[in-house]
Formats: sequence, C-alpha cells, structure tokens
Amino acid sequence: MHIIKYLSFILLISFFGISCEKKESEETIEEIDLSPVELSINAGTFLDGNRIQLSGQVTKLNDLQVLDHGFLIQKYTAKNILGSETQISLGKLSSTGDISNIYLPDYQIAYADEFKYCLYVKTEKGYYKSNYLESKLDGIVIENIVNVQACIGETITVKGDFSKVDANFELKARGTSLTIPFEITNNATLLRFKVPSGPGVYQGQKIIFALKNKVASISEDDQEIASARILAVLFPPVKKLYYYNYDHLDRLALIGAGIPPAGNNNGLFILIGGQKIPYNREIIFTSISGLKGLEQKIGYHNGRDSVIFEDPITFSSPDQDLLQINPTVIHSNSSFTITGTELSLMFWNASFRLGGENVIPNGSDGFTSAFYVEDIKEGVYPLQIFSDLYNFTTIKTIKIVDFNYQDIDKKEGYLGEPITLSGSFIKGKDYYINHVSNNNLDYGYIVAKEDGELTFGISDKWKGNIDLIVGFMSPKGQYIMSNKVLHLNSLGYTYESLSPMQGHFGQVVSIKGKGIGLAETVFFDGIILTSLDKSPNEIKFVTPFTVNSGKVKIELVIQGKKIELKDHFEILN
Repeated sequence: MHIIKYLSFILLISFFGISCEKKESEETIEEIDLSPVELSINAGTFLDGNRIQLSGQVTKLNDLQVLDHGFLIQKYTAKNILGSETQISLGKLSSTGDISNIYLPDYQIAYADEFKYCLYVKTEKGYYKSNYLESKLDGIVIENIVNVQACIGETITVKGDFSKVDANFELKARGTSLTIPFEITNNATLLRFKVPSGPGVYQGQKIIFALKNKVASISEDDQEIASARILAVLFPPVKKLYYYNYDHLDRLALIGAGIPPAGNNNGLFILIGGQKIPYNREIIFTSISGLKGLEQKIGYHNGRDSVIFEDPITFSSPDQDLLQINPTVIHSNSSFTITGTELSLMFWNASFRLGGENVIPNGSDGFTSAFYVEDIKEGVYPLQIFSDLYNFTTIKTIKIVDFNYQDIDKKEGYLGEPITLSGSFIKGKDYYINHVSNNNLDYGYIVAKEDGELTFGISDKWKGNIDLIVGFMSPKGQYIMSNKVLHLNSLGYTYESLSPMQGHFGQVVSIKGKGIGLAETVFFDGIILTSLDKSPNEIKFVTPFTVNSGKVKIELVIQGKKIELKDHFEILN
C-alpha cells in the first residue's frame, strides 16, 4: 500500500500503455507561474509485474502549444533523500484531459520503497508542473485497476494480492462519504464489492474505489483498486394509465437508482414509442414528437443496457358508452356538445371533422366540450377526431339538417292567433322571426315544440300586410336567416263583449275579442289594473275597491294606441 502525502481532486479515467520514452532527467525543470496552465496529479497505484500506475489531468492550457508532457518520478534512496529524477515523456498534447501511464522501472520495486512524482507540461513559454504526491509500497499489489461501467448493485471483482488487508482496512468511494462492504476470497487473490448507492453516485459519474487503512498515520493513505462509470437503473412506473393532454400536468415520472442531477441526463435516456428521450425527472408526453398509439412500451437506456419494462403504459381514450352528443340533430352554423367523457384531457393538437368538414372547438370545462359547425352537407355523421397520438371516431352520430321551411298554415289572423310553419325545424331549438322591412318590429325567439313545426302568435307589433323571414342565431352571434319571405296579413283585434256589465266591488269582469288579450295596459276609471288574467282573445280582471259606484269607463292600450270600450261597467252599491 502507498502513502499519499498530498490530496488530489482529479480522478483517473483511462490509462495508456507502457510504451513511452523514459530517461534520467539531465536538465533542471523549473516550475513557473501556473496561471496559464492548470495540472493535477492522482495517487499512484502499485500493480503486479513491477509496475506503477501514474495518472493526472490537464485542465487548462489557454491555447498554449504543448511541446511535451508526461510525468516526473523519483525514488527515495534513504530517509528524506531523493534519488535522481526520471522523466517519462509522452510527447505533444493537443487538448486538455486525463493523462495516464504505467511506469515500469528498470529495477525491482521492493517492499517499503517510496516514490515522489508529479505531472508536467512543456510549452514554448516553459515548464509547468502539478503538485507532488508520494506513494509507498506496503505489500498490497493488484493485477490491474478495474475500470468498468456498472449499475448500482452490480458486483466488481479485483484481482491481486490482498493478504495484507485486515480488519483495519475499509473500502471508500472517493469524493463521497460512502464506506462499502467487501469480501476477499480465493486465497486473498480476489476482492469483491457491490457498487453502492448514495449521494454523489449517479449516472455518468466516475467513482474511484480505494482501500484505506483506518489506523495509518497519514489520513490520506489509500490505494485505488477500481473505478466505475456509474449507470442508472430505472424502475417501472407504478402508474399505468395517463391522460395525453391534461394541460401537461399528467406526466411520466420515472425514478430509480443513480438518477443524475436535474438538468443533465448524463447519457441516460427514456425509451418510449421507439424513441430515445433524454432523461428528465418528469416527461411531458406532448413534447415527444411522433408518439403514436394508445399503448406504449417504455424503458430506458443508460449507455450500456437497453431495458424495456414488461408492462406498457396506456393513454385514456373516450368511453363510447359514456359519451353523449347533444343535440344529435342540428343545422349548419350551429353548435353541439359532447359530455360524459374528459375529451379535452385526452387529445392534444387535435382536429375534428363531421362529414369530412372541419368542426371548430368552442370551449371546454373538462367533462363538457362544445363545438361549432359551419357549412356541412346534409347527412348523418360520426364525429372524427384526429390527433398527434391517435384517431378516434364516435359510434354515436350527428344529423345535419338543412334549414328551410315551406309556408305558413294561414295567410292572415288576429293578434295572438297561432300561426304554424312547416319545415326542417328541430324540436327544442330557438328560432328567430323578423320583419323584413323593419328590424324594430322583430318578434324575438320561439322554441320549436315539435320537429318539423314552428308555431307562433301574431305579434301586436305587426299591422296589416307584413313580410317576415325566419332564422336562428349562430354560436358566433350571427343571424342565419332564410331568404324565403313569408307574407302575412295582421287583422289586428276586435272588441266583442264586456261581461258582466255591472257588479259590486271585487267582481270578476271579462273583456272578449279577437286579439284583445294582447293589450298592454287596462285602465278602469283611470286606474291601471295590475292583476290581469290574459289569453289572446280575453282579459279578465277584478274591479278595484277604490272606485265610486256608478258607471265606469274601461280603456285599453293596444298596438301602441289607447282606446275606450264602447261599453261601460256599472259599480253597484
């Protein structure tokens, strides 16, 4: 085992062969200002076959041309007395990185031999050297430093002579606080341990494992025996059913051992839909370009292993049994809703079609999605949904009916008299009746009580011969009116009778006449009556107590005019 008298922060990644130029140094290599160049040296390791593993790192060159680089090593010939310095030249260097070499001295290394060494770089401006480290052979020799890729939990086996390793030794992961259990077998020629999990051990990280003597006089005393480039292991997701959209809130979250820090996947990928997605702690499904199909096999690739989990994940799709369309019969330029399924949560970047024509989404609250239909040919169609992930067609259908009507059942009538239109009216839908020449004489909205019919009463705003058109309002606030004009003669109203003609206070009185019930206001001896029972051809009221006895005139305001009935009512004592 060797004694390290200085701490190195740079880990060994690879090593070169032993073919290098080795010579006794004839010139004094003077260290100069290190600011342009930065170097570091790692602890050496004694290998079997009379070899010493030397390594370091060039971390900064500032674009200087490197004429030569390598290691300088000296052996102590006596206590505190160094022998001649050996220069191990590795030639020119074009970039920063890890430097490694196996030093094979021309003499036999003996037990307790101690060495001092550093890394150097020669540029046109001079020499630069790292700090020096010292190592001492104390009887532990390994065949070769094991350098592998390994997942957490995998076993690493190191060959060598471990007969001097006793209970005072522990195996450490450099750069971490981890102490790792190990076993020595096969006549102390094999040392085995499992790659640990813990802080600092994650995907892409190189961990150096070193034996350390806990009772050594120098606290930095350890010997590298292996290094591993850590590979993460991901666990199958517990959740198997996902929404593809869900406003990006339903995400794939895969956990495991050796997960890299956030923001850097370090060569760890998620496998889904035949694609490799850089690992992230949460994956937004809609960010995965080209993902197709409701069922997706998923797994991971860590740079060495490609693993596909046994159970796939599934995306939610609409339940045909629960899905409801309302209404199921509409005109073009109308709307419909789909309820009973979380439609808006299941699709992303979707388009909707009826009869091959686009349907426009018109808002959603999760379980109810509204759609606007423009000009679509008359017919019965399912709703087709096309999305990035999958396509869907409803079993239930929507019937598109062209808006039209034939004629009215009568050409004339009195106020309030019912008029029935026959045509492609849809039960429950609102329709709009408007005077052709004067929009101020519009009737307003009428709900079709039956399919194929629209019944309305003659408005008190209509006088004489009038021309009407019928239509409806689109969800966009536009009136969709037919070009067909209806010709209607409003006969106005008639007065027929007042019954009874006399009575006491509180008497129920009836005024009859065609269309008389559309009167706006009733005056009884100049008093406005507020409690009226009206139908198109009759008005009923109760005589008030505030009127004196005798004959009282009755007046009506109808079609914007105030008229007096020819008959009077007599209040009896």
